[in-house]
Amino acid sequence: MIIGTSWHCLVRYLLAGGFVFTAGHGQYRLIYLLLAGAPSRASLAWALHFVLGTLWTHALHQGFAFRHGPRQPYWNSLARTSSAYLVLGAMSTTMMLVLCNLGG
Repeated sequence: MIIGTSWHCLVRYLLAGGFVFTAGHGQYRLIYLLLAGAPSRASLAWALHFVLGTLWTHALHQGFAFRHGPRQPYWNSLARTSSAYLVLGAMSTTMMLVLCNLGG
């Protein structure tokens, strides 16, 4: 958060984060259930969840949490942040594969 940001912006950010956490967990569980019997089920579910979750989470943050700043069209804003999303997605999916292989 930028120093000087108003409290209502911080509250919107925290509310969006709580919603994203809860809805994201539900989305992952649904995808995981739908992939019954798939090889590397947990990792595949995570990768699909990450892609879908990135799209709707970015829209939520852009439209609700960070609406006090300058607005860009959704796809332009997503493209500007895509390198961070790609690195985070690759790292978290790799970690999921490693942890699933270690756990059996």
